[in-house]
Formats: sequence, structure tokens, C-alpha cells
Amino acid sequence: MLLSELGSTIFRASCRSLFGILIVEDDMRRFTEHLQSQIGHNPLSSILLNPGRYGKYVRQLLIVDPSNLKSWEPRPSYIGFESPSMREKRSEGVESNPITAQNLLDLLRYLSNLETFSWKATVTPPDGVCEMLLTHNRRLTSFHYMPAERLLPVSRAILASLPRWNGLSLPLLSSLNLKSIRVSRLSQSGVHSFVRLLFMLETDSQLEEVCIDTNWLDELLCQQIGSACSKLRRIEIGSDGSRFSDKSLVTLLPLCEHLEAFTLREVQGRLSKTLWEKILDYPSRLRHFQVNINENSIQHAWNIDHLSSLSNLPVTSLTHLIIRRTSSPFQDQVHDVAILKTVPSAFVRSLENARDLQHLECDWWSWSCDNLRTPLESCPDLRVLRIAFEEPFQKLLSMVLPFSNAMRLGSVAVTLSPRHFTILPPSPTLSNRRSVSRSPSVSPVQFTRSLPSSADIPSSLDDQSNSPLHSSNPGSSSNIPLRDIRKFAKRCHALYEIIIYGKYGERVHWAILRHPSNSNPE
Repeated sequence: MLLSELGSTIFRASCRSLFGILIVEDDMRRFTEHLQSQIGHNPLSSILLNPGRYGKYVRQLLIVDPSNLKSWEPRPSYIGFESPSMREKRSEGVESNPITAQNLLDLLRYLSNLETFSWKATVTPPDGVCEMLLTHNRRLTSFHYMPAERLLPVSRAILASLPRWNGLSLPLLSSLNLKSIRVSRLSQSGVHSFVRLLFMLETDSQLEEVCIDTNWLDELLCQQIGSACSKLRRIEIGSDGSRFSDKSLVTLLPLCEHLEAFTLREVQGRLSKTLWEKILDYPSRLRHFQVNINENSIQHAWNIDHLSSLSNLPVTSLTHLIIRRTSSPFQDQVHDVAILKTVPSAFVRSLENARDLQHLECDWWSWSCDNLRTPLESCPDLRVLRIAFEEPFQKLLSMVLPFSNAMRLGSVAVTLSPRHFTILPPSPTLSNRRSVSRSPSVSPVQFTRSLPSSADIPSSLDDQSNSPLHSSNPGSSSNIPLRDIRKFAKRCHALYEIIIYGKYGERVHWAILRHPSNSNPE
């Protein structure tokens, strides 16, 4: 009532903010009148109670797993095991209660302006979801079926028993003007349905983004993707099966003439050491190249052999080059083939021609001072640098001249080994305030120290507590004087942050502030 009394303009703006992204838990009790009266007014209940007034403002629908785990028990067949409490409740007649097809239909028919449908819940969608979208949501442009990854480590038997979606109605989406399709955890029938969807798409399809993660990915599927989606601008591929091979990429990439961004995400197929040499015709518009590798899942050398030929990439046209090391929470075991090694010299030499490179992230290998000179001196437009550094951080700070050549470098992030990363106790003279890091590889709670401005700095720079920099860790790494950070920042005129990561989530962050009238860091 309050919003409606403030005028139509404010009311519409508020509704776009409140209902633009609708997040719904995969629990049918969220749709019952009893639960609505119990939890009060929320976006879902408001739409169900007054669909004509609020439903038209929803642009994105996101289905997630229930947060109230005490009152929601999935069927044992969904997760591969059955705890004693689940057996006891099931014996009492308590069934799992994901949302039904009728629940979803009752909601979708009110969302006439829906543009993005995203399913991230563990339980597969109810039958007929694509028919509902085709009937009631003709403005849909993005369809995503990407169940959230599990945070806790589980056995391969449990992972294999997780539900895989058959997606029998996927081909119906060909009648919509889709621009983005993201699917994962498809069954063999689901892959066949996805292939039929691609076959039904016309040659003038407006599809610009495809993301697929399935162990059924092979050469034929890649050929179908490239043939049916000639206007693709972004492709993301993931697979934990052995069907994915060199022929898959050699077939796919030349067919995507308009491709701008390519991502290979945690692929475990059989890829050879000469993979990137075999691709003779790279897309001329390719600007973003990314490879993500999970160090905890690599068990065989053939999973990462293809990295040996990365020096054959068309780096002259790339603006973003990312070779990222990822890890699974609560898992510390790393196979010998995935341990940190020195960056190959051929890859370093290839960066001499990367004149347009703006973002370089490569922490799969470790870098030395000598290797780091090449991108700093050969990439004049470099703005973001994220690497794993095999030497003490003080040696990186001593590279003043190479870093001064990178006139546009704004962010430097370095991962140090445990022997080069130590945390000192917090300074008792500085005040602390909490901040939350968005990086999944660091602790969810950090401490930020607010330091004085340049007007409060004494003449002596030996007093670290009065440095005009901000550190987001209650200590410093390897006893690094803040005056060294300030001296380093003076030579890098565009630098605004320096971040150090440890192996186990430690983080030190310096934020560099400058007055508009003065280039000196504060």
C-alpha cells in the first residue's frame, strides 16, 4: 500500500527492483496458502496473490534448492544414499516435495515478460517445463539448466547417482527466439533431445551463447553445435567423459566464424599435446580464451597434455587469456600430474606477440621474475595480471622498471606458496572493520584496516601504521613494509590494487587511492 501511494513512477521502479529477479525454492510448500500466511509477504506470495499487478515485472526466474533443510528431505534416489533419519521419515509416510508441474504452471502463466529461465536445483524439472515456457513465455531469450555444484566432497558412486535430466521437451524451444542456452548434467536421452533442438534451429538462428557440460560430448555433437549456431559469440564446454577428444575442437572452432569468447571448463577428455597446433583456422573475432582446470579432479596426464601446445594460440588478436587453476572445497589431495610447475618457455615467448592483451591470468603454472618480464614489456595494454609466483613477493616488488612499462596495469594478484606466505599478528594501533570476500577460494570473513590519509602521514616512512594504503588483512605477508608497496605503486601510475593469495585461502589486499590532482598513491 505504501508504494502505491507514492505515485505510479516510483511504484513501477520499485516493482522492477523487487520482482525483476524472482528466486523460488524447489519446495511445493512455498506455493501453499498455509505457508504464505506463515512467512508473510514475499515476492512469490505477492505474485501468486496478485498476479496481474506484479507478474509482469519478472524478467528472470531462478529455481534453487530449498534452504529449510529441516523440513525438506529429497528422495534417496536423487542423491544416491539414504540416511537413517530419511528412512525413519519415509516409513512414516513423509515424501519428498519438490515443486510439481502444476505449481510451475501456476507461476509461469503469470510471468508474461519472462526473459530468462534458470534451473539450479538438484532435482530435475517437472515434465513439460518446455511446453509451459513455449505456451506462456513467448519472450523468453535464455534457458539455463545448470544444477548447482556440490560443496561437500562425495564419492564417485554418489556423483554418478545424481539425477540427470532427460529433457524430452527441449526441441520445443526451437520455436522461441533464444539467444542463450546453458545445459549440464544431461542424460543420454537429454543429449539426444539437445541435438534435436540444434537440428530444428534454422540457419538464421539468433543464438549467441551455448554452454554444455556433459560426459556425452563428442565430435558429432560439436559438429552439430557449430553447424546449427553459426552466429555464436560465446561457447563454454565442460565434460568429464572420455568421448571428448582433439577431433571435437578441431571440428567445432572453424565452424564458429563469429566466436568471440571460448571457455574450456574442467574437461577430462583425451586431449593430445598437439591439440592447439591442429586447429589451422581459428575464428577471426576470437578475443577471449579461457581454460579452467580443477587440480583435485585431474588424475591422468592426458587431461592436461593439451596445455603444451598453447603457444600456438592466436595471441595477436586476444584481449583476455586465462589459464586458471581451480580447486574443490574441503579437498586437499592433488595428483602428481597437477602439482604446480614452472611456466613453459614456449608459452612465455608466445606472449611477445600479444600486443592487444589486456587481461592475463595464469596460475596453473608458476612464474619467476625472468618469465614475468615478457608480458610486462610486450603487452602495452595489459590491465589485469593474476599469476602464481614462485619467488618471495619482495622480488616482484623489486621489478620496478618492467612494471613501469605497463602503463595501464591496474590490478596485480599473486598466489604465493606456503613457504613464501606468512601472516603476522594484527597491528594494535589500527581499527578493523569486517568485509566479505566474493572469491570462493578465500575465507568468507576478512578484516580491513582503515589507514590515515596523506595529510596525516609523518615525514618518516618507517612507520607502517601511517602508510597511505589500505590493507584488507590484519597482517602483512612475509613482513612486507608498506613503504615498499607505496614505492611500487608510484611507478605504476594506473595501479589501484595489489592482492596476495595463499595456498589455503589467506589473502592480503592493498587498495591504492590517488587524488585527482596528484598521481602519488594514498
